Amino acid sequence: MAADKERELDFLCLTLLELVAEIHEKKQEQEKCLQDGFLCLAKARYALGVDRVSKLHYAAEMTPNLFVDCSKSDGDHTEEKWDILKCVNSKFYESQSQEPTDSTELRRRRRGSEPDSPEDDDKELDALLQEMNVKEKPKVSSTDPLRWFAVLAPQSLRQAQTAFTKAAHVSCEICTLRNKLDATKKRYADARRTHEAALIESSSKTTEDNTAEPQKTESTD
Repeated sequence: MAADKERELDFLCLTLLELVAEIHEKKQEQEKCLQDGFLCLAKARYALGVDRVSKLHYAAEMTPNLFVDCSKSDGDHTEEKWDILKCVNSKFYESQSQEPTDSTELRRRRRGSEPDSPEDDDKELDALLQEMNVKEKPKVSSTDPLRWFAVLAPQSLRQAQTAFTKAAHVSCEICTLRNKLDATKKRYADARRTHEAALIESSSKTTEDNTAEPQKTESTD
C-alpha cells in the first residue's frame, strides 16, 4: 500500500514538472506569435500608410470570428478545457429587433377599421404566430476584417492576422495547461496527505506493538 502511494506521488511530481515545462514552452511560442504579428502590422502600416491602418477604419458593427469555449470535466478534481471555435457566419449574434412586416401592418389597420368575429381573430392570430415561428431572424454576417483597410490587403497584413490568430489558439492552450496544473497540484496534495496519515498510523501501531512485547516477556518469567 505504501509503495503504491509512493509511486503515485512520484508520477504526480513528474507530471507537474512536465506541465511546467510545457507551459513555459507555450508562453515562448505565444510571445513569438505576438512579436511576429506586431512586426507584420508595422510593415503593413509602412506600406499602406499610417492613416490607412488605424482604428478610424474599423467597422461600425463588429462581430467576432473566433469564440472561446470552456468545458469542464466531471470528477473530484475539475479541469477546464479552453478551445477556439471559428465561425464563418456568426450564429451567436442575432438582431434583437425585427421590423414588422407589411402583412402585420395590414392586419392591424384592418382590425382597427372594421370589427371581426372571434373566429376570424383566432384564425388571424394563429396565422400570425405561425408566420413568426417560420420566419428566421436576420443574422449579422461575419466579414473579413482585412477588408476594412484595403480591398486587396498586402501580404504583411495577412501574416499579422495569421500570427494573432495563432496567438489566440496558444493562449487557450496555456489556460488549459494551467488548469491541468492546478488540478494536478490538488491531486498531489491529497495523495501526500493520505500517505502521511498512513505513515503516522503505521508508526503508532508499531510503537504500540513494541511496548506490548516487553510486558508479555515479563509475565512469562
